[in-house]
Amino acid sequence: VLCDQEGHRVPYLPTPARGEKVPPPYSGNVEKLIDIAKRDLARRLAIAPEEIDVVSIETAEWPDTRLGCGEPGLTRLPVAIPGYRVVLSAGGHNHVYHTDRDSGVVYCPKG
Repeated sequence: VLCDQEGHRVPYLPTPARGEKVPPPYSGNVEKLIDIAKRDLARRLAIAPEEIDVVSIETAEWPDTRLGCGEPGLTRLPVAIPGYRVVLSAGGHNHVYHTDRDSGVVYCPKG
């Protein structure tokens, strides 16, 4: 259920807008977001962060405070948040993270 700041139900926003690919070398802030995502994935898979490769990064605009991810029952505020869609590879599988432009990083198994 998506609620506004006053707690009223609102319709779910459209699919997140995805944008342009971000080629390496990455800026310092994008590197920081990649590092956060790699450390999270390494913890989830019980591997070293060095075993994880960056597949792609693209700009995105997420439709809510959960960066377009999370369980359906979690509270989300409908607000456009610019960020990135980060695809990492480990063990022959791709894993997707959604980020904001600062330090928010959310694992998004549905992509």
